[in-house]
Amino acid sequence: SFGQLFERIAIILFFGELLSRVFKPRQSLILLPLLAAAVIAGKLFLVDSQASPSMLLGSVFGVIGWWTIYKLSLELRSTVVVVALISAYSILAMSPYTLRDEPSSFGWLPLMGLLEGSMLNNIRSLGHNLALFASVLLLLRAHGSKTTVASIGLAFWVMIMELMQIFIATRSASITEPLLVLLLGQFLCILLPVPKNDITMTDAIARPI
Repeated sequence: SFGQLFERIAIILFFGELLSRVFKPRQSLILLPLLAAAVIAGKLFLVDSQASPSMLLGSVFGVIGWWTIYKLSLELRSTVVVVALISAYSILAMSPYTLRDEPSSFGWLPLMGLLEGSMLNNIRSLGHNLALFASVLLLLRAHGSKTTVASIGLAFWVMIMELMQIFIATRSASITEPLLVLLLGQFLCILLPVPKNDITMTDAIARPI
């Protein structure tokens, strides 16, 4: 599954970025493979879960990718991770890459799509997407972006992906995920408020010497 492969690569890169911020970048080179191995081993103890070839390959490629980019500057490295996360979500949103004979209807009632089909698969898919959305918003916030503005921009892109899903077989397009992105942005604003005495990069440049 290309979607799961790229999702795993993006998540591993994000974990590498987090480890480099908590510890030293060089320490993340050792800690990241250990974390990836622990996650794969944990799959053995979860119900209805298995370590698929996509997960194994994605974890390996993600670790190799992190070893490649960890020496980049902080801003450039974070940009690469954000692009990887958004690309992974977009690839997953377009799977199984098969067009319908006729476009399906768009679900304007929130959460209605979660009540159709397999509840377990729906919750897993929603959890994966929320993890990707939260990762993108956290990285953007770490570089001075306003979480509210970032969530609006991300919700706009998610809405585009949802609208395109009316043409994709076996997919159901709805308003649920764009709304969840907006709610997630507000939740992060409340959970992680920005101190008033913080000075952003833009403010520092604009301040007269």
